[in-house]
Amino acid sequence: MVAKSSAAAQYLEVTVNGEPGVLVIVDGAVITAVAVEVADGLLTGVRIVSSPDKLASIRLDQLT
Repeated sequence: MVAKSSAAAQYLEVTVNGEPGVLVIVDGAVITAVAVEVADGLLTGVRIVSSPDKLASIRLDQLT
């Protein structure tokens, strides 16, 4: 089952734990953080966090 949302998502390029990443923001809250690991110009890993408990500490006002 795929959940659908009527709210538009925003995407913010950030550094996540020292790696390039993106935050997915809906209604002013971060709902997903994605970090990509790159080595020798190649994508070697992708980490995705969607746990509200782990994302709750991200303050958007400190990122922009």
